[in-house]
Amino acid sequence: MVYEVLITLIEDYNLKLLSTKIYWDKPKEREEYKKFWNKYQQIQKIGEKANEEKQILFLKEEIKNDRILKSDKLIKFYKNKLLELGAIRKLKNSYSTPSNVRLFKKKEWKESV
Repeated sequence: MVYEVLITLIEDYNLKLLSTKIYWDKPKEREEYKKFWNKYQQIQKIGEKANEEKQILFLKEEIKNDRILKSDKLIKFYKNKLLELGAIRKLKNSYSTPSNVRLFKKKEWKESV
C-alpha cells in the first residue's frame, strides 16, 4: 500500500511537474529529463508489462538523481525492490587468494629478483 503511494507520487512528480517545467536552471538536467521521457514513452507503448517497467524506470531515476532527501534505508529499499522486479542482480562479495601465489615482503622481493 505504502509502496504504491510512493510510486504514484514519483510518477506524478515526473509527469505532471517536470514535464510542464518550462525553464530549467541547468540544461544538462533538461537533457536528462528528455532521455527519461523517451524511455517512459517507449514503456507506454509496451502495454502488458508497462506497470513493472514504469516502477523500474522511476526507481532507477530516483536512485540516480538527488531529488528527495535520501537515507541509506530508502536507497536499500529501492534496490531491494529493483532486485525483486529483476532489474538488477545481487553479486557475491567474495575474494580469495589462489593457493599457488607466494606473497613477498618488500625486502624479500628485492633479494629474490
